[in-house]
Amino acid sequence: MSKKKSKKEKEEVKRKEEVKAKVRYPKYLYHIILLGLCLSGMAALIYEVAWTRLLQLVFGTTVYAVSTMLTAFMAGLALGSWLVGRYTDRIKNHLFAFCLLEAGIGIYGILLIPVFSVLPYSYLSIFQAFHSSFAFFSFFQFLLCFSILLVPTTLMGGTFPVVSKIYTKRMEELGKDIGNVYSINNLGAVLGSFAAGFLFIPFIGVRNTIIAAASLNFFVAILVAILSRERKGMIFMSSFCIILLLGVAMPGYSYDVKILNTALYQRADVYASKEDLEAQIEDLNVLYYEEGLYGTVAITESKSHGIRSLMLNGKADASTMRKDMTTQLLLGYIPLILHEHPKKVLIIGLGGGFTLGAAENFDDIEKIDVVEIDPLVVEAEKYFSVYNKNALDDERVNLAIADARNYLLTTDEKYDVIISEPSDPWISGACSNLFTKEFFELSREHLNEEGIFLQWVPVYDVSVSDFRTLLNTFSKVYNHSTLWTATDEGDMLFVGSNSESPVKMNYTRLEKYRSKKEVRDDLEGIGIRDNDEFLAKTFLMSEEETKGFAVGAPINTDDKPVIEFSAPLSILVHADPDIRGEISRYKIGVRRPFYVPPLKGLEVREKNVSRLAFMGLNVRLVDAWKGEDFRLMVNKTYKRIEGGMVIDLGVWKEAEYKSDSNSGRLKIYASTQPASPSRVQVANILGVSPRELEQGMVGVDGYPAYFSHDGNAESESLTAVWFCEDNSHLYIAEITCPEEEMEGILSGFECLSG
Repeated sequence: MSKKKSKKEKEEVKRKEEVKAKVRYPKYLYHIILLGLCLSGMAALIYEVAWTRLLQLVFGTTVYAVSTMLTAFMAGLALGSWLVGRYTDRIKNHLFAFCLLEAGIGIYGILLIPVFSVLPYSYLSIFQAFHSSFAFFSFFQFLLCFSILLVPTTLMGGTFPVVSKIYTKRMEELGKDIGNVYSINNLGAVLGSFAAGFLFIPFIGVRNTIIAAASLNFFVAILVAILSRERKGMIFMSSFCIILLLGVAMPGYSYDVKILNTALYQRADVYASKEDLEAQIEDLNVLYYEEGLYGTVAITESKSHGIRSLMLNGKADASTMRKDMTTQLLLGYIPLILHEHPKKVLIIGLGGGFTLGAAENFDDIEKIDVVEIDPLVVEAEKYFSVYNKNALDDERVNLAIADARNYLLTTDEKYDVIISEPSDPWISGACSNLFTKEFFELSREHLNEEGIFLQWVPVYDVSVSDFRTLLNTFSKVYNHSTLWTATDEGDMLFVGSNSESPVKMNYTRLEKYRSKKEVRDDLEGIGIRDNDEFLAKTFLMSEEETKGFAVGAPINTDDKPVIEFSAPLSILVHADPDIRGEISRYKIGVRRPFYVPPLKGLEVREKNVSRLAFMGLNVRLVDAWKGEDFRLMVNKTYKRIEGGMVIDLGVWKEAEYKSDSNSGRLKIYASTQPASPSRVQVANILGVSPRELEQGMVGVDGYPAYFSHDGNAESESLTAVWFCEDNSHLYIAEITCPEEEMEGILSGFECLSG
């Protein structure tokens, strides 16, 4: 019994000693510890916001990239809390342990700054090895991110159990004490996230924000070192932290903004090796770089080509490259030519100001509202002013720094034309919600009765199914929806209206403004040399085809943003979505091979028929063709599969001509063909039996033509097909005229070589 009693007495003595040990600190010290924990939590969230901003320049801004970064950060916190919490009872001096944790966080936070310049090379290696598998790529991307953040986040996680051990005074008040520690730490986290996003980064930049967070850690470390009564530790800690801060304050200690603005996460497939990436970096000049509330904005210029680009979060959103200029200008020209009398225009997204500059060429426009969410984009626009003709200086322009949806929700304005050119739909947050059904409905409410809405869609970064989803979402909102293309490389435009009648091509308006030098120069600069080419190079699908092609696809909504989650996968795989091929195959099933233009009013007077040259033909006036007044029609056709042979019917023109004796009609179709077609293949093209074909008539440049007759004795219709070896083009001509004039008219054409 005496032994048992002795054991109980020992346990009671030990418990009393533990209680005494818990209450050995003065009361004020607990308040200081809580203050230190609050500052530590504040620093932690400042790091998280700042690191995320830098990691987004490497991993991107998709919902998956953001989730990966957040998961890595939280995993480190959990690991640190578990590890330190498991061994916290073995720590002799918890105050000094807290001091070391804070110093370690600050030191690593500062040392990590230049590491972000190396990170893109690791990302490129992971992409090249695993991009074909989303699961493997995501896993190794997480490992890369976690390895970078492992040390500081583990130390951050360890502060909570250490401070809890210091602050909990009595077992009876354990819950209350832990609650106080937790709430103070959360308060610091809230203050840190607010300060980083709204104060530090916009005013001092990401680099200095990280240094500010490290300064908070060092302040807490020095303060706690003093309280811990570890004199040597206090002196060393203070000296080291001060020297380190002075060292990193030098301007050269930072990350390389060049490599972080190569759009690596979007264009990693174009770099075959590290050397290719380095060559791209070497070719860049950074003219402007600022880190603001909404992201990072940079203006870069290629040394070799002189191409100037607007980079938003490391990705090009506008540039002076020809294909980008084509899109940026047509965003303005297409809807403002389609609308007969636009007075008020809204442009969502300033970019480089090129679309705004195009809109300003229309004299009948009285007001142009521009909504841009990021003031840094407005500031950077000055680097494009020479290209957009000082677009922001036009007195008709009203610039609003605002979110597009909030702007539309708070204004009563109605517009004749709304042009929406935000960033890509796979960007999580403020961009992805500008491609939803709710946004299209909101924009529709702000259109006048005959108003037109245009939505830019970058199809090079979306799959066929995603494209159909976007198109179906758009066509569900706008009764009259058509599809247009800006470039052959992927930019497409949705044009919608809920007017009583379908949108018509206004050639009179096009002629009027093409006679204006500024418009003519813009269009010719992007390869549109006449009115016919304007439609030939831009129009893609009619209302019926648009709705038919998209039918059955999901609807992209705010509550179910399918594009935000599916589109990033296309960026990763970087596979050609072949959207144009899908459109071609769809059109084959619903159209004849010779595509009938669905829009009315396409005719335009054209006196120089030599402009057929862009089809691969030269036209010479011959004796049988003396008329100088022609009515031309243009549109695009697509692939037709006949007998296993793919025939791309490309572009066709229709001309009414006048000869000495009669007038008639001529249609010319051009297509790219790998080999001279056989009689059977030609018959399939024309939809006739092979025995109905005749051969031997001289076509163009001496090449024989297959042809068939259909008509009466007075005015027969001839369909002639010939292949020009000089340019590998297949041509189809439909001619209505007296038979004796057919060969003469055909001889008015000659193949272009090359």
